[in-house]
Amino acid sequence: MEQFFTTGNVTKLFNISPQTVKNWCDEFAKYLSSSATPGDGKKRIFTLNDVRVLALVADYHKRGFRWDDAHLALVNGQVGEIPQETDIVNQPPPALLVSLRDKITDLETSIKKVESERDEYKGQVRLLEKQLDQRDERIVKLVEDNAELKAQIKRQ
Repeated sequence: MEQFFTTGNVTKLFNISPQTVKNWCDEFAKYLSSSATPGDGKKRIFTLNDVRVLALVADYHKRGFRWDDAHLALVNGQVGEIPQETDIVNQPPPALLVSLRDKITDLETSIKKVESERDEYKGQVRLLEKQLDQRDERIVKLVEDNAELKAQIKRQ
C-alpha cells in the first residue's frame, strides 16, 4: 500500500516551516505529484516519491547548494533519503480524497483525449476550408467562362 504524508509530516521530517514546504513545492513542482501541488487553498498530500524529492532538496539546502544544483540532480533521477522518524505515522488519505484523485486522473485522461480529437477536427476543418476555397475559385472561373461564351454567342 502506498504511503502518504501530510504537510505536517513533511515539516517534522525536515524541521522546516509549512511556508518552506510551500516554497519548495512551488520551486520543484515538476518533480512532484499533482497532490503535492494541488493549488491554492487545497491540502497537500505527499507520496513517498514526493518526500524523497523533498529529502534531496532539504539535503542540498542544508549543504548550501543552489536550487539549480537540486534541479540538475532531480532531472538526472536523483532523490534523497527519507529521515527515519518513528513518531510520524503515514496514513492513507481519506477514501473521499482517493476517490476524488481517481476522478481527477480520469478527467485529465478524458481532457487529453478530447483535446486530441479537437485538434484532429481542426485539421479536418482546415482541409475542408481549403477545398471550399478551391471550389469557390472554380465557380468564379466557370461563371467567367460562361459569360465569355454568352458574349461570343451574341456576337455571332
